[in-house]
Amino acid sequence: MTITSVTCEVAYCYKLETFTEKRSVCLRFEPHSKRTVPPPQAWEEEPKEARPWRVTVSPDQMFTDQVLKCRMAHTDRITPCPFCLGEKWVVCKYCCGSAQRPCEACSGRRPRADLWWRRICGECRGERLVPCGPCMALGHACCDMCVGKGLLCYFDELMVEYRCHADHYLSEKTGGIPGTLVAHAVGDVIYSAGGLRVRPIAGFPVEKVDAASRDLVKASVTGWPDRRIVQQRHQLKAVPVTRVRYRWRDTAGSVCIYGADLSVHWPHYPRCRVRCFPCC
Repeated sequence: MTITSVTCEVAYCYKLETFTEKRSVCLRFEPHSKRTVPPPQAWEEEPKEARPWRVTVSPDQMFTDQVLKCRMAHTDRITPCPFCLGEKWVVCKYCCGSAQRPCEACSGRRPRADLWWRRICGECRGERLVPCGPCMALGHACCDMCVGKGLLCYFDELMVEYRCHADHYLSEKTGGIPGTLVAHAVGDVIYSAGGLRVRPIAGFPVEKVDAASRDLVKASVTGWPDRRIVQQRHQLKAVPVTRVRYRWRDTAGSVCIYGADLSVHWPHYPRCRVRCFPCC
């Protein structure tokens, strides 16, 4: 192999991460226990849109997608169970209240007298019906919704969805390497900052990097109207890219070496012309 030329370039990777949260309230219920219901507070008179933001919730880890659920205090409402109407019992769905079910051994069929080989069923003794097992031959069963309590406690559950939005900018000097490889490559961090709101980069020698930072930071302010920005951070790193042109036998090609860990991108690797067996 003969190396014909070596070209060294620098690819600038800018990344802006915006950590946002979205809150919503859904109605839940559970069987009522003996605990007392706390009295309502003054903030319940506020509009419903402002109530979710009065609850203090913090993420387990910043800049990581996650969903947290918590029970809102002072929202319990006790009502009779609508399924059993507070009776704690419902009609058995297997026997429909008759306390008997068709025999599974004979499928509820009565033996015919003219067929001598058909004997009387040993399970139902020819009655075609057996006591209902799920309800213990009572005809009614415990209510599944209230678990035999007769009362339900409705409450509001707060669901907080955290999501990290990442925006990237990559300079044009990549040497033919896919942008995803260069963006995740190891490079020298030139600038890094974070906070509730970040300011765009200004004064960098490459004007395109400053323009991209201004556009991405400006778009992040109004990019998610239904979410609230918790925190932002951005980073600018330089990834070295070296493009090597070579000639091997009668074939000319190129290979790229990028990143501080000297990763190699060689899509058109020259194949060996020696024939090998499939087992090799």
